Amino acid sequence: MALFSVTAILQSGKIDFQGQRLADRLGHSLLFITGVLGFIAAFLTQSLSTALYVDLAGLVVVLLLCVPPWPMYNSHPVEWQPKAQVDDDDDDEDDDEDDEDDEDEEDEDGKRN
Repeated sequence: MALFSVTAILQSGKIDFQGQRLADRLGHSLLFITGVLGFIAAFLTQSLSTALYVDLAGLVVVLLLCVPPWPMYNSHPVEWQPKAQVDDDDDDEDDDEDDEDDEDEEDEDGKRN
């Protein structure tokens, strides 16, 4: 049952603003760490391919952690306000008349008040 709910959450694709910040910081931090580890491993083995493999492995880990919308990225969901109901039956006619009156109000120099 828990696997089904995680699958449903991953398919929904919802991430809140706090989760976006967390994913960004986690991704940058892990890429920096794997870059340093790749440099150290390449320096010790004197092999550039070692650095590339370590960095590639770090990239795969970062992609698996940061790209899917894991539930930890939606722990602070945004509560949107309900849609406001607007009554538009008589208000539009009054607004149109007011707009016409505003256009007629000009002083002697042709400037609007």
